[in-house]
Amino acid sequence: MSLHSSGRPDTDEVRVRTSLQEAAGRVEPPPPDLRGLRDGGRRQARRRTGTVVLAAAAAVAVIVGGVALAEREVPAPVPAPVTGLPDHPRSIGDLPRGDLPRLGYVANGQVVAGSTSNPLDLELGALRYGGDVVMSWADGTGVVRFDGKGGYDVVDPTATGYPAISPDGHWAAWQVVRPGQDARVRLWDLSTGAEVDTVAVPERPECCSSGFHVAGVDPAGRVYVTGDQAQYVVEAGAGRVTPLKGVSATDDTVTVAADGVVVTSPPTEKGGELVVREGVVDGSGRLAGGTTLSANEVVGRYFWSPYDSGRYLLAGSSGLFLEDFDAGPRAGQRRIALPPDVEVADVAWESRDAVLVALTEGRGAHWVRCLVDAGGCEIAADLGDVTTFEQGGVILPTW
Repeated sequence: MSLHSSGRPDTDEVRVRTSLQEAAGRVEPPPPDLRGLRDGGRRQARRRTGTVVLAAAAAVAVIVGGVALAEREVPAPVPAPVTGLPDHPRSIGDLPRGDLPRLGYVANGQVVAGSTSNPLDLELGALRYGGDVVMSWADGTGVVRFDGKGGYDVVDPTATGYPAISPDGHWAAWQVVRPGQDARVRLWDLSTGAEVDTVAVPERPECCSSGFHVAGVDPAGRVYVTGDQAQYVVEAGAGRVTPLKGVSATDDTVTVAADGVVVTSPPTEKGGELVVREGVVDGSGRLAGGTTLSANEVVGRYFWSPYDSGRYLLAGSSGLFLEDFDAGPRAGQRRIALPPDVEVADVAWESRDAVLVALTEGRGAHWVRCLVDAGGCEIAADLGDVTTFEQGGVILPTW
């Protein structure tokens, strides 16, 4: 759970050495060194994905949203793949063709939606999604919503940052920052296309140089905001703004899922452990219930599920590892095999059980759909030449 004031996201990538051991005793190589596809603000891209670095320490674990639970075995057996999807593909070309992506994206200056594409006349740094909804923000244009036909509509020309969208695609929220004034957060009902409320937050950020941004929206329409002084939950309609208790504005990252929130607290300069807390925020602004995890070694690149706050995917060098810390340490991990010699560039959760994985292999880039519970992958779309992909010519939606 991480985000922007100019609305421009950014990826904190820190690598740490680790190993995931498979049941046979083979050591899993460390995850590849990956570059984020997003630009901008120092805290924003920590929102849905994460990478953290830490000096190795002893112990146990895998990574939980920046949390790694140090070395441990990958439990066997791996769930059987769906019929027709190879569980040990030799290359992306071995994968069958599947349905086109349900989520829209941008490639080579075109807005792509299913089998249609149209030229894009906006300068975008990122796409956001929730449910089937894909939105963005462009300086001078404001918040836009893509219509699923290769076009877009301007929703709010006064917005000053990227929107956050609820996991069910019902709500969206964004910031409206004016120098010298209290920052405001605007909640929009996407089902009716109407504004619900605009609420002032007691902060006065300097527009585009601040870390102020909307971190997420839950299915009840509560907006989570990261400010320069505190983090808040905003109840639009009631006009209530409550600081989150026990959550740092400068260090902690808040991610919002359908069933709760996750707060990731990194180690300090003096040491300590990275801690992940998962639960629900009560009326006083306190994170209640849920699970607390800690580890003294952090690794890899991980992608939180918008549908289940305790689940995330860890991108390893020999595949994807589905973690479910609500299920307990070893029981929760599953491996999704990927072809050798590919790199995972990004992940978007297309549904509760399927993810779209941006893979590069040789000179090509592809969007591959993988089934997180059943196992197995298929090609959803070709994304063109890897150079174009790496230079930002392809923009995929991020949670």
